[in-house]
Amino acid sequence: MDEIREIIDGATKSYQSLRHSDLPNEVKVAAGRAMRLLIADMSGLAWSLENCPERWS
Repeated sequence: MDEIREIIDGATKSYQSLRHSDLPNEVKVAAGRAMRLLIADMSGLAWSLENCPERWS
């Protein structure tokens, strides 16, 4: 699960940099939506790996 946490942490750090950039607000909003989806998907994957290992064997 450490690998998944590292992916989430890296993406979050990059997103924070983007939020403080001079990009248009529309880009920041779209990136925020994408981040929420990424974090939800990765969190779901981590949960599945931990709680349903037979699915991934």
